[in-house]
Amino acid sequence: LAATAECGLRDPAAASMLAESAARALGDDADGIVRGEIAAVRAVALEALGREAEADAAFEAAVAALRAKGAAVERARVLASRALTTLERARRGSADGSRVGSARVASLLSAVRDDLEGAVAAQRAAGHVLLGEEIARVGQAIDAVAGMRTERSGALGGVERRLVGLERLLEVTKAVNTEFDPVRLLAIMLDAAIELCGARRGFVILVQDDRVDVRAARNFVEQDVQNPEFEISHSVARRVALTGEPIVTSDALRDQRLRSISSIAQLRVLSILCVPLVSHERVLGSLYVDHPDRVDCFDQGHLDLLADFAQVAGIALERARLHRENEERATQLAAANERIERLNRELMDTVAAQAKELVDVKDVLAAERRALANRYDYTSIVSRSAAMRDVLALLDRVTDTNFPVLILGESGTGKELVARALHSNGPRREKAFVSVNCAAMTATLIEAELFGFVRGAFTGAERDREGLFEVAHGGTLFLDEIGDMTLELQSRLLRAIQSGEFFRVGGRAPIHVDVRVIAATHRNLQELIQRGAFREDLYYRLNVAQVRLPPLRERGGDIPLLVAHFASEAARELQTTPKSFSRAALATLERHPWPGNIRELQNEIRRLTALLGDRTTVDVGDLSESLRARTSNVPEVVLDKTWKELMEIEERRILAQSLRLTGGNKVEAARRLGITLRGLYKILERHGGVAGLTSDGT
Repeated sequence: LAATAECGLRDPAAASMLAESAARALGDDADGIVRGEIAAVRAVALEALGREAEADAAFEAAVAALRAKGAAVERARVLASRALTTLERARRGSADGSRVGSARVASLLSAVRDDLEGAVAAQRAAGHVLLGEEIARVGQAIDAVAGMRTERSGALGGVERRLVGLERLLEVTKAVNTEFDPVRLLAIMLDAAIELCGARRGFVILVQDDRVDVRAARNFVEQDVQNPEFEISHSVARRVALTGEPIVTSDALRDQRLRSISSIAQLRVLSILCVPLVSHERVLGSLYVDHPDRVDCFDQGHLDLLADFAQVAGIALERARLHRENEERATQLAAANERIERLNRELMDTVAAQAKELVDVKDVLAAERRALANRYDYTSIVSRSAAMRDVLALLDRVTDTNFPVLILGESGTGKELVARALHSNGPRREKAFVSVNCAAMTATLIEAELFGFVRGAFTGAERDREGLFEVAHGGTLFLDEIGDMTLELQSRLLRAIQSGEFFRVGGRAPIHVDVRVIAATHRNLQELIQRGAFREDLYYRLNVAQVRLPPLRERGGDIPLLVAHFASEAARELQTTPKSFSRAALATLERHPWPGNIRELQNEIRRLTALLGDRTTVDVGDLSESLRARTSNVPEVVLDKTWKELMEIEERRILAQSLRLTGGNKVEAARRLGITLRGLYKILERHGGVAGLTSDGT
C-alpha cells in the first residue's frame, strides 16, 4: 500500500496497476480497511489519468468498504480526498460560462459539500481531529471555486438552480418520451433523478396490493445496484405508494416520522427523498432516491423537481406498458390472422376433398343399393361382402324357376343354407324341403333312402317305405356332397331327374314325382369326370344353374357380422349373455384363413361362449391355440429386392387385404386405414388400380 501511494505521486498509471494487482492478490479474504484504502489510492490514480467514471466507482467502493468495517477515520480521509478531487473538476468546469457548465459546477459543488459533511460526521463519530487541516483545505477550496461564481449567489442562485433543474427536466422528458423499451426507460429515469437531486442512488418501486417490487436500481455512476431489495426501506416506498404523499427527510435516523421503521436503522441512510409515481391520477408505485452519508441533502426544490419528474416518468412508464401490450397484441393478431388464413386454406381443401368423396360415396352407395335390391329375403344369410352380394343376385334369378341348381364351394361355406334360401323363396316354399348327405351313408343305404323300398326287398324290410323323392314331391330335394355318390347310384339318379319316374328298391311299379333337385359338393366334378368317377351326363343335368360360394377368407367384412350372429345364437342356446370381442381378438379372427370356413368360425364362437362362463369380453388369449399360432406367423423378409420395391409390395398387400376384408367396399377400406377416400383412390392409381394389387404375389 505504501509503495502504491508513493508511486501514485510520480506515476499514476503505475499506481493504478499496482492497486489492481494488490486487490487481486489479497482477494475477498483481505481486511475491509485495507481493501478500502487500496481502492482510494486507485481512485486518485485514475482521476489523475482523466478516467473520471472509473475513479468515481473506485471512490464509491472504498467508502462502502470502510463504512462496512466501521473505519470512521479512514472513511473521513477518503471522503476528504474525494472532495478535493471533485473540486478540481469544479475548477475546470467554472471556466465554461455556459448554462450546462454552470449546472455541472453546481452539481459538483453539491457533491463536494456532501463528502465534506460526511468526512466531518465520520471524524466526529471517531472522536479524532487528525483531519482538521485536510477538511479546512477542502473548505477553502470550496470557497475559491464558489468565489468564481459570486455573481450568481443569493436568491438569484436559487432561481438559477430551479431554471437549470427545469431545463434538465425538459431534456430528460424528451428522452423519456422517445423511449418505449421498459428496461432502458427505467435506466434513463433513475440516472436523471439521481442527477437532478444530487443523490447517490435511485430506485423505481412498483407496489401492487401489499407487495413491493423493485423494478430498477442505479447509483450515481450510472451502474445497476446489486440486490436492491435489501438497500431500500420497503415501508417508506409502500407508504408513499399507498398514500400518494411524498416523504423527504434530512436525517432519517432522527426523523420522528420514521423512528418506528426498523429498516431505517438497519440501512443507516441519512437523506431520503421518495415521491409517488403517478399516471393519470393512478399511483403506480414510488420513485425513491437517497444519500447514505449526507444530511440535509434534499430540500423543497429537490422535492418539487422530483415530483414533477415523477409525473412525467409515470406517464412514460404507462405509455411504454401500453406500447408493449399493443405490440404483443399486434403480434398475436398477426399470428391469429395467419392461423385463420391457414385454416381457411385447409378448410377449402377439406371441403373440396369431401365434395369429391361425396360424389364417390354417392356412386358407391348407388352401386350397393342396386346390388342389395334383391327380390327375395335372404336374412338367414349373414353377409355384406361384395362376393356374397353377387351370389344373392344370382339366387334372385334362379329362385323362381324349377330347374336344377348345382352349388359349389369348400366345406363349411353354407351350401345347405343357400339351398334352403332357394326353396323358401321359390314357388315350392309350401312343400317339403328334404336334405340328404350322400357322403354320410353307404351306397345301398342311400339308394333305399332316396327311392324307398318294398316289403321283403332285403333283410329287415318288413314293410313298404317311401323314399326321399316321394317325400319331396312338389318340393325340393337337396343332395349334399353329390361328388361322393357311386356311379351305379348316379345312373338311377339321372333317370329320376330326367323323367321324374323311378322304382322303389325291390318294386316293379313306377312312381312319378315332381321334385326340384339342388345338388352341392366341395369336390372338383370336372376332375372326377376326367377320372371316370362321375357321370358327365349327370353333371350337365345338375349344372343347369351353378352357384359358387366364396370361402370365408374371401368374404371381407363378413367376419364381424358372423361373430355377432353366432355369439347371440350360442348365448340363446346356453342361456347366457352374448360375448363381445376386443378389437385385438376381432382383428385376429379377421386375419385367420379359416380353412373350415363358417362352420369352423361357428364352432370357435360356441366353444368360447361355453368356456368363458360369466365373462363378457373375449380377448386374444382366449382364442384357440391353433388359431393364435396360425395368425402370429410373420413372413420372412425377402432380401432380393430394394427397399422401395419391398415397400410397394407391402403397400399392395395391405390394400388388397383391406379391400378383401371390406368386400371391395372402398369407403369402408379407407375408413379402416384412416385415410380419405380420395387418398385411397390415389394409392390405387399408383398401383394400377385394383387389378394391379395381384402382382408380386399379393
